[in-house]
Amino acid sequence: MDIRIRYIAPDDCRRVFEENKAETPENERVWDLDFFEESAQGAPHHLVLAFVGEELAGYGKIYHNTYFDIHFAKIVHLVVWGRFRRRGIGRKLLAELLRIADGLGLKHAKLETRIGNDAALALYRSLGFGTIHELDEYYNDGEDAYLMWRSISE
Repeated sequence: MDIRIRYIAPDDCRRVFEENKAETPENERVWDLDFFEESAQGAPHHLVLAFVGEELAGYGKIYHNTYFDIHFAKIVHLVVWGRFRRRGIGRKLLAELLRIADGLGLKHAKLETRIGNDAALALYRSLGFGTIHELDEYYNDGEDAYLMWRSISE
């Protein structure tokens, strides 16, 4: 399967917004068109798209975050449309986000994920993320999350 990953362009925003709304209706309240348009403007946002052939299959987004003197990549989204899951697309998106973070000189990456999302947890753990904290009632529906962290390079 031919999986291509590339940065979002301004002309992609409407398409990504519409497909995201259709594929992940739970995100509709949160991620409006402005979210994607802002991401297409570049740094500090880095949003990449995954394609299988000409079909949009998902996206991932990071931004440079700072906590005191620690600079790290905050992975804010890793989304793969349902019909494309279990094909290595999430792994390829996440690897690209980590490559971008490394190129920015960031040494660590952080993300949150639902405690019940076994597929995501398996992916993140296979790529070196460890759970550092449990976040009670993190999501709007009351589900808890794991805060996960990994080094990017030493």
